[in-house]
Parts: sequence; structure tokens; C-alpha cells
Amino acid sequence: MRIITTAFLFLVLGLNIYSQNEKEFNKFLIGGDFSYSYSKSVNSQKINIKSSSTHISPKFGYFIINNFMIGAGIAYENNKVEADDHSSQDNGYYGNQYNRLILFTLFLRYYTPINLFGQLQSGIGSSGYEIIFPENGMLSPFNVEEKYLVYNFSLGIGYSLKLFSHVALEPSVEYALYRYFDSGELKNHSGELNLFLGLEFYF
Repeated sequence: MRIITTAFLFLVLGLNIYSQNEKEFNKFLIGGDFSYSYSKSVNSQKINIKSSSTHISPKFGYFIINNFMIGAGIAYENNKVEADDHSSQDNGYYGNQYNRLILFTLFLRYYTPINLFGQLQSGIGSSGYEIIFPENGMLSPFNVEEKYLVYNFSLGIGYSLKLFSHVALEPSVEYALYRYFDSGELKNHSGELNLFLGLEFYF
């Protein structure tokens, strides 16, 4: 399980109660979520490992009744793990790892009177996994690539903080499940706890 941290986390814990006019029947939402994480570590063989993850997910929603929205979006995630030394004491070989994920998503969202919201989302897309092995004096450089069909299901909760008349900042936390398939066969699965920061426009 990976925890994705954002630069903003929860800016507000107090309740910022305001009119729900922006969330009435026949209103629209355009916005998106963002998260970024970075870490640097040294493994047991004194090799520096740098990891980063970027997530961007624009979305569009429509209120079918007051406070209840259906919507769709695109989620893009880019993960990197890079080493500054590609050899090891036991003749192992460290490669730079890159994982890119894109999902087409559908979601349901409900806002409570105190501006908390819950969201249920599912998605389908593709994942590309690549390991690049640079030349290290023992082996010539080479690449390993894998591609998967991905199914996603997530459940989240967040808070809508009104900034302006029709603009809201929406930090949220979600638990997401992923299933990776190759030629119809399940190859891998994972679960993640993610923190996001959303900026939404209601009209």
C-alpha cells in the first residue's frame, strides 16, 4: 500500500458551511485532482534510490438531483524509481523503473449539508511498465517492457471548501483497488491509500 502525500493536505478542518446553490439539480462541475510525492533512500548496498509519483485527474460532473452527482474523468499517473548506481556487490543489476497508468473513469458523488462528500468510482484503462538497464560495465544496456489492461475501483471521502462564488478546494482521501490483466489472465493486483487535492468549478 502506498500513501501519496500532497503539498497541501487538509488546509481546513473547521466546517465552512455555505449555501448549497452550486450543488442543485441541473448544475455542472468541471475540475480535477492532483497529488505528488517524492522520496530518496539508500539501500543496504549504499545505492541511492529516488522515487516520485505524479497523479492528475480532470473530471466533469452533472447533478441529477440536489447534492448528488454523476460524472466521468481521465486519471493519469506517472511513477518513477531511479538509482544512481546500476551494479551491486553481488553482481545484481539495478534498472530505472517507470510505470505509467491512464484510466477512463465514471463516478458517483454525494455532498452532505456540512460539505463533506463521499465518492464511488470505477475505471478501465492501460498500464505500461518499463525497466531501463543502463550499461554498467558488466552488461550492455537493455529494456524490459510490459503492458496491462487495468480495472479500478475506489471509495473516497472529502471536504468541499468554498473559495469564491463558484470555486471550491476539495481535499480528499480514497482507497483504490487495481487489477492488472494480460491476455485475459490476472497478473497482479494492488490496493492504495491516496490523498488528493481537488480544485472544482460549479456552474
